[in-house]
Amino acid sequence: CSLARERGRERDLVLVGNGPLEWSAKAGTAILLYARATSVQTLESQPPCPSSRAYGVHGPWFAARLARLGISCTVDADRARFERHAAAKLAWACTMWLACDELDCSCELISDDPLVLELAREVHPWLTDPDGAAAPSERFLLTQLRDYSLSLPGVRPSVRLARLEYGARNGWVISRARRALGDGGWQASMPTHARLLRAQGVAVH
Repeated sequence: CSLARERGRERDLVLVGNGPLEWSAKAGTAILLYARATSVQTLESQPPCPSSRAYGVHGPWFAARLARLGISCTVDADRARFERHAAAKLAWACTMWLACDELDCSCELISDDPLVLELAREVHPWLTDPDGAAAPSERFLLTQLRDYSLSLPGVRPSVRLARLEYGARNGWVISRARRALGDGGWQASMPTHARLLRAQGVAVH
């Protein structure tokens, strides 16, 4: 991003990833991926995987390329819509690894479990983007979380990967809550997260 800015090429910068909300403010094009392993079969009774999202000048080109790979991708005309989907994906990335490990099962089996709903509701208030755009509605967030989980039969999110990406997942959300509420305040507002992260050996303050 810094090199593109120095050379005046921000418009040509394309960032592809899994949810952090700063992306679309730093690039001419941002791609949010919703995908599943090719080994995962989709049954007719299961919702399809949510559509990936593309925003920006090169968004239509990338959406067409992803379509050729069998990955549905919707081009968003405005950044606010893109960010709502990015926030929902971030909520999934913060929530499901903790819940699946705690309940010892795959994510499609617990998409409506009270623990999942509690974790999602704890992160929801902190999912505004850096420019202050509103967080997605709780209903939208829970629907996206449920649909993605149901489209992944037999899948348990990697605890190892979640720990490696902690700063861009739970740590990103918690840092916002901590700045607003202080060390004790964020834990009071996100008690289930604090408890499960401690159980994972993550140092929380």
